[in-house]
Amino acid sequence: MDALKEFLGLDLPTSTRGMTLASLGMLALALIAIPLVWFFSGTDKFMGLFIAGSVLCVMAFFAGSAIYINSIQAGQLREMLAGDFWVHWNYTDEEVQQFSQHEKAYIIYPGPGVYEVYIGQSGVYQPGKFCSFADLADVKLESDNPSQIILFYGTSSSSTPVRVGVPHGCETEAQQLVERFKTQLSPATAS
Repeated sequence: MDALKEFLGLDLPTSTRGMTLASLGMLALALIAIPLVWFFSGTDKFMGLFIAGSVLCVMAFFAGSAIYINSIQAGQLREMLAGDFWVHWNYTDEEVQQFSQHEKAYIIYPGPGVYEVYIGQSGVYQPGKFCSFADLADVKLESDNPSQIILFYGTSSSSTPVRVGVPHGCETEAQQLVERFKTQLSPATAS
């Protein structure tokens, strides 16, 4: 079972994990419901078979797409945890409290004592949550008295930016990180 979870990318907290589980659930429901509906329907058996096959193909396509995207993100996260990251920041209890007081949209930190963040080319990982940069459009460093925040914007105008607080003493590293991201973004989209 663990090997199957790893193959599907469900062993890691990727941002598409929920979509993958929902797609697999819908596929399972379709596999169970379609034969029952087709068997008990009074309509033309061939038409029922065609509709059932069409629904099954669509559900399989969505499940396959979700698994593919999720496995890509899981691979990126595995590489990041194996050392392919640009920064690894640890936060004090006071910094976490300060960030959570000023900002409700920060990456939510789990239980006490686990206050860390990994940022790499592929995304942001904080134990329990991974945000992919597959559609990264812009990166900004803002000051939020008395601390700084890095904002990662996606290409969708309706998406909320991923916000990461900069720990005390890491301001220079944060500025360098933002500049590094900006050099990788297209000059037309970076601001």
